[in-house]
Amino acid sequence: MAAVIGNGITGAGTFSRIVQVLLAIYSVAVFAALAGTVGAFFLRKTDES
Repeated sequence: MAAVIGNGITGAGTFSRIVQVLLAIYSVAVFAALAGTVGAFFLRKTDES
């Protein structure tokens, strides 16, 4: 988890730790979606006629 969010899970309570994990998973999903969108943009076929 430290590789994703930059530091370990530092929460005093269980709820704060769960929120941190969910936000880290969400950030990975958003980054993957953006990377896929940019990749698809550059890999699309274009007609040069």
